[in-house]
Amino acid sequence: MFEMYRKRPIEKKEQIKERLVEFQIGRFGWLINVPSKLLFGSDLKMLATIYGTDKWNLHWYAQIYEEMFRKIRRKRICLLEIGVGGFENPRKGGNSLRMWRAYFPKARIFGVDLYDKTPHNGKRIRTFRGSQVDSRFLDFVIQEMGVVNLIIDDGSHINEHT
Repeated sequence: MFEMYRKRPIEKKEQIKERLVEFQIGRFGWLINVPSKLLFGSDLKMLATIYGTDKWNLHWYAQIYEEMFRKIRRKRICLLEIGVGGFENPRKGGNSLRMWRAYFPKARIFGVDLYDKTPHNGKRIRTFRGSQVDSRFLDFVIQEMGVVNLIIDDGSHINEHT
């Protein structure tokens, strides 16, 4: 009985997360994006929390990224993130792409994933489906992007792939 009680809140949390992502990638996503950008645009830790990425509250990378990227935050850059998240479900993942879009107000954000993540495409975000170990695919992505200023590797986490 106790085990059933413990599982329930986790399932409920997952439902809430799924609804939030659906809202963010839907046509009313601006209701989260605009206030987040205006109120917390330079606070990467807060943006990571708002957008539900694992880069804060799980791995604690946001504070390091914030320190490293502070000087280029307002520049026109092209950022490529390898690994969009959400596994095979096209509508899951993309949280850090939206976080990067809010943090870098002039950046174009690109994502690469093994699975189709086109539902996350939108204003300043574009995704590509392919493998990070496929050099021809990566050449195509870079050709499409033009210039690459920043690469975040959150893909397979296998040393040879990095």
